Amino acid sequence: MSRTLKAFTIVELLVVIAIIGVMATIGIASFSRIQSNARDTQRSSKITILSEALEKYYDKNGEYPSCAAMTADSSTVTTTLKGLEPDVLTTPTSAKGTNSVLCSDPILDTFGYLDGGSQYVLKYKAEASDTLVSLDSRRHTVTAMYTLTITAATGGTVNAGGSYTSGTVQTVTATPGTYYSFSSWTGSTGCSGLISHTITIDANKTCTANFTPTTIAVPSTPIVTPSTAGATTTWSWGAASCPGNTARYQYRYTNTSGFDSGIVATTATSVAFTTSTEGKTYTVATQAECYNTATGSGMSGAGTAGYYRPVTTIWGCTDPGANNYNPSANANDGSCTYTPRPISPAPTITASTSGDTTTWSWTFNCPNGITPVMWQYQYYITPSGYYTPLDGSASNPTSPLSFTTTDPTQHYTVKLQDWCTTDSTWSDWAEVTYPDPNLPSHNLSLGMGSMCSGCGFDYGTVTGTGNYHEGVAVTITATPSPGWYIYSPWQGNTGCAGASSHTITMGTFDMTCSIIFNKY
Repeated sequence: MSRTLKAFTIVELLVVIAIIGVMATIGIASFSRIQSNARDTQRSSKITILSEALEKYYDKNGEYPSCAAMTADSSTVTTTLKGLEPDVLTTPTSAKGTNSVLCSDPILDTFGYLDGGSQYVLKYKAEASDTLVSLDSRRHTVTAMYTLTITAATGGTVNAGGSYTSGTVQTVTATPGTYYSFSSWTGSTGCSGLISHTITIDANKTCTANFTPTTIAVPSTPIVTPSTAGATTTWSWGAASCPGNTARYQYRYTNTSGFDSGIVATTATSVAFTTSTEGKTYTVATQAECYNTATGSGMSGAGTAGYYRPVTTIWGCTDPGANNYNPSANANDGSCTYTPRPISPAPTITASTSGDTTTWSWTFNCPNGITPVMWQYQYYITPSGYYTPLDGSASNPTSPLSFTTTDPTQHYTVKLQDWCTTDSTWSDWAEVTYPDPNLPSHNLSLGMGSMCSGCGFDYGTVTGTGNYHEGVAVTITATPSPGWYIYSPWQGNTGCAGASSHTITMGTFDMTCSIIFNKY
């Protein structure tokens, strides 16, 4: 008879081993967490003790220690913070006697001490939760907050402003828009400088970025070219060169009939007009400008071109007064014929002189004693060159004309013509001159002498010498020099005797008059 022995199978052994491994892992993890929590408790306790020491320091000194003082060796720190045990400065995993305080957020197993002076923050990194734990000072300095407002004028954009603690250095940046350039910053103190610069925030500040339109070059003067087809002429000009901008134009159309379109704006590069009237000139003047949404270049110089519509020549008689006048003709071919008109007979003119005045009278010699429908006269003096414009009138045509004729060296003339009837023509000119240029002329000689022998020749002057027509009245004048007098009056031919200045009428022969001076 056999006996059976009982034992664990391989599967059962593996299950048991796995369970034991899980239980061991849980136990080890729990133990590690317990140790981490214990070390975190130590860290919390130490920064609490350190915080109390710092507050006592503040009560005595009115400020907290600097970061440099807190990161010195342990003996120095415990001297600064009297009563503090050196072990408080050492983290749980650091070597004994180590000062684990840093002037930054803690790394690994250290304490962080930030700020100092007016306030502080103590920090450590919790091992169990992997988070930063902070403990603030009981005293805090309130930091002033200010607003920075950044605005953009027309033509660009700026970066955003905001609220910042006092002393913050902030950058302001302007960005010009298309077709604009940055020009300047204006506003609060510090709002000036380059397109992008820093500003210290020590008060509420407002900065404005200013922009100006980018200057556009004026385009070249357009070259205008006319082209005529039938009754229409088209004026064309090439597109203006406006890199990065748009071209526009304005034109002015005129013609010799007096039409003027005024200034007309267009974006086209041609314009057409009817130019069918012969003998007229049609002109277009064009200017170009480059522009964008911000600004324009201003107009260029004016390019001008004209077209003259030639006249079709029609030959014929162009004189409306001719028998064969052709109203359609525009070129006279010399074929005009006329019915001769009778010439009006010239009037008869006479002149009479009384003293300084000469009066011209006339009678008309129109057929049957009729009064002329028109007459005209002209008065002129030679050789002086004076004359009156032609003066025509149909009213009171028999009235005489009178003029002053005192200068014996001049000739005074009135000429006259008339137009007797509407179917006649002007008469020949009739004219009469005073004095009559056909009368003989004679010399008038004036002499002078002196009763004072050896007294020189500057004893006086005489005027009136000349060549005059018969019947002309001439004034002769003797004037003694200072210190002289007339010793003997005028003498000589008939008419010479008289006062020192008197009138003598020219006779039919040469005349001589003389006078004698003497010294006082």
